[in-house]
Amino acid sequence: ITEGKIYVEVERARLTHILAKIREDENNVAEAAKIIQELQVETYGSMDKREKVELILEQMRLCLAIKDYIRTQIISKKINTKFFEEDDTQ
Repeated sequence: ITEGKIYVEVERARLTHILAKIREDENNVAEAAKIIQELQVETYGSMDKREKVELILEQMRLCLAIKDYIRTQIISKKINTKFFEEDDTQ
């Protein structure tokens, strides 16, 4: 219902992240990784940069959990390393 709708993309990303956490809590890490991989947060213009990076890092974490190292490396290139050099980044 919300796919492709720009005005609800941030909410969709947040709900998808919650669903992935639920699947992970059920010990279904592969399903959680599959769910969160559907998000292309780097293209979401209305999402805060910090939230984008957090979701991308979560995608990477789940890929590492299922030992998908190639996908992890591909996803890692979506993050601009200058983000980590900013003062407000911890």
